[in-house]
Amino acid sequence: MTRPRLRSRRRPDLRVVRSEPTESDDFVASVERDLASLPTIEERDRKR
Repeated sequence: MTRPRLRSRRRPDLRVVRSEPTESDDFVASVERDLASLPTIEERDRKR
């Protein structure tokens, strides 16, 4: 005899918790913007 999975009974109690943006989130977003704006070179241009 197998027992029913306990997790299936607990699942309705779960909920999504969203946090407020923090300074570290702002820093990460800033770095991502800076990296996206950097000029890039194509692989074929680098071999010259």
